[in-house]
Amino acid sequence: MAILLSFTLGAMVWLGHGRYAVMLAIAAAALLHFKAELRGLSSRITSRDLVSILQFAALSFIVLPLLPNVGYGPYGAFNPHHVWMMVVLISGLSLAGYLAMRAVGDRFGQPLLGLLGGLVSSTATTLVYARHARQTPTMALTSSIVILMANLVLSVRLGMIAVAIAPSLMATLWPVLVGNLVAGGLAVLFVWHRSRTGGPLLLPEVANPTELRVALSFGAMYAIILLLASWLSDWAGTRGLYLASAVSGLTELDAIALSTLRLFGNGKLGAEVAANAIGLAILSNLCFKTGLLAWVAGRDFLLRCLPGMMAIGIGIAIGMGWVGYA
Repeated sequence: MAILLSFTLGAMVWLGHGRYAVMLAIAAAALLHFKAELRGLSSRITSRDLVSILQFAALSFIVLPLLPNVGYGPYGAFNPHHVWMMVVLISGLSLAGYLAMRAVGDRFGQPLLGLLGGLVSSTATTLVYARHARQTPTMALTSSIVILMANLVLSVRLGMIAVAIAPSLMATLWPVLVGNLVAGGLAVLFVWHRSRTGGPLLLPEVANPTELRVALSFGAMYAIILLLASWLSDWAGTRGLYLASAVSGLTELDAIALSTLRLFGNGKLGAEVAANAIGLAILSNLCFKTGLLAWVAGRDFLLRCLPGMMAIGIGIAIGMGWVGYA
C-alpha cells in the first residue's frame, strides 16, 4: 500500500497537485511510524465499538438530515431537528470518551480514568467505583480519586457543550465552571497525594451512548424538560426555571443544561439567569451523587469523598455568587 501510495503521490505532483501530495505524504509517514501503536489500539477496539461508531454515523448523517427543522407544540419547544442535533452532540461527546476509555484502560492512572469516565457518564462512574470501594475496601482511596475526578470534569464537559451551542454565554458562565475546577481540583490533588494504593481498576459500566434506545430516551427527556423549563419560566419567571433546574438536575444534567442553553440562545433567558440555572443543576446533581455514595458504599466511604464533593459544590456556589455580583 505504501508503494502504491508513493506512485499515486508522484502522479499528483506531475498533475500539479504538489501541495496535497506533500500533505498526504507527511500523514502517510506518520501512520507508518506509529504502525505498532495503531495495531495495539485496534486490538483493544472490539466489534461492539465499531458498531457504536456506525450507529453514531447513522444518527448523524442519516436520521438528522431527514428531520424537519420546525418547532411544534406549546412555545414551539419541540423541534425534531434541533432535538436530534442535541442527541448527536451528547452521543458524540460520550462516544469519544467511551472509545478513549476503552483504548486507554487503566494504564495512565486514576485521574485520567476519572476524566474519561466523567466525559462518558459521571453518574455511572460514581456508581461503579462506589461499588468497587464497597467490595474491595483496600481500593477505597483509589476509587475516591476516580469519583472526584469524574465529577470535576463535568465543568469541562459542560464548557464544551456551551461553546458548541451558545458560545456567547461563556462570558457569564465561566466563573461557575472555573470555580468548580479550581476548588475540586485542589481536593483531587490532596486526595491523590494521600493515595499509596495500586492494582487494577474497573472500567465504568456504561450503556452504549449511540444505541437507538439510549438516543431516543435522551431525546424524549430533553424535549420534555425543554417544554417544562419553558412553561415554568413563562409561568413563574426565574423561580420556575430554578425549580426545573433543581429537580431535573438530580438525575439528568445534560438535558436541563441543553434546555437552558436553548432558551438563552432563543433570547428567552438572560445570561445571568441561564448561568445560575446551570450552576444550580450541577449542585443538584452533585447532591444526588453524594447520596448515591452513602447508599451504595456506606458511611465510611461517604466521609472519605465528602470533603472533595463539598469542595466542588463550594466552588460552584462561589462562581454563582461571582456571576450575581458581576
